[in-house]
Amino acid sequence: MKRNVLLLFVLLLITMTVRAQFHITPEVGVSMFKTDYSTSDNGKAIVSPRIGIGVDYSFKEDAGWGLNSGL
Repeated sequence: MKRNVLLLFVLLLITMTVRAQFHITPEVGVSMFKTDYSTSDNGKAIVSPRIGIGVDYSFKEDAGWGLNSGL
């Protein structure tokens, strides 16, 4: 029991120090595209949800340089 509590405390401490550089954000959206371009009046359109996770990595908090990635 003590070992699990100590491990949890160490993981939380590591997470708090890394949090300044990594930011994880959820990304939710909708994608829509037309599939039938041969007909000019009524083509089919497909609507699909998009769900993912975005990760931002900052090299320095003050400078503003960073990378942004999303799934």
